[in-house]
Formats: sequence, structure tokens, C-alpha cells
Amino acid sequence: MTGEIPPVGTHTHVQKLLLSWGRQIGHRVWVAKGDRGRYCEGRFLADGCIERIPTFMPARVLAILENVDVVWFPSSGAVPVALFEVEHSTGILGGLMRMNDVVTTLVPPVEGWRFFVVAPARRISRFNGELARPTFQASGLARVCRFLSYDHVVEGMRNNLPLR
Repeated sequence: MTGEIPPVGTHTHVQKLLLSWGRQIGHRVWVAKGDRGRYCEGRFLADGCIERIPTFMPARVLAILENVDVVWFPSSGAVPVALFEVEHSTGILGGLMRMNDVVTTLVPPVEGWRFFVVAPARRISRFNGELARPTFQASGLARVCRFLSYDHVVEGMRNNLPLR
């Protein structure tokens, strides 16, 4: 991507940045089925995304993944490497619950998947408070889910950084 990245203004814009960043570092990317027709900066979010989530596990897990804001897949292979829920102006709990559904539905448990809530930096204490709930501790989500600020996403895009 060339030029300056505009300031983050919407949920859709953050999704676009995550999709672009993922492609930049060599991943195939998915955008939530309900957001595929959204338009941002001259293109639809679904442009350049895979058209279907690879069939790699039970249909009930795939149905959950179809609604995750952004999913990164390796260049070859069907198992996701990262799931992102963007919580621009919505409650953080909703994104955590969707990820928790993935974690608790998978048998055997998730190995090597990375889960991220992406939000403005000022919301990290809210994220930490929600993630401390007993249900997320018991399911194991608290061990695999991290917070990504918008600044981190912009920095990753701008500098072509791997996901940390």
C-alpha cells in the first residue's frame, strides 16, 4: 500500500486495514458474510477475499467463522491463523462471545489459532475486564485472545510487519 493511511473512522475501515495487512504479509483473507458488500475507499470489502471459508471442520464451526469480522488463512491450508473481531463502537463482549463459541465448539481444542479484539487503545481496560470473566477463563479463550489497538493495525500495515 502506498501513501498515507487515513485515520481510522469506522468499523468498515478497520476491517479494510486488517484485510489489506493480511494480504500484504501473504495470507488469504475472509471478511464476515454480512460485511462483504460494504464499500470502503473505492472498493468492496470482499474484493480480494476468498469467496468461501475452506471446509476443514464441522459445519457448526464454519457457520460461526463466517460471521467473524476478519479471518486470516495461510497461503496454502485451510486452518485459520488469526481471527479478528473489530469493536469500534459496539460492546467488546459480543466479539469475545463469538470467539468463545469457536473455542468451545472445537473438539479437539484450538491449536495455534490466534484471536484478537481490535478497538481503540482507550478500550483496553474494558477488554481486560471482560476477558477476566470466569467463562472465558474456563474455556481457555483468555489464554489465546489478545487486544490490538487501531494504532497497532495501522503500524503493521504501514511497515508490513508480521502479526505479534
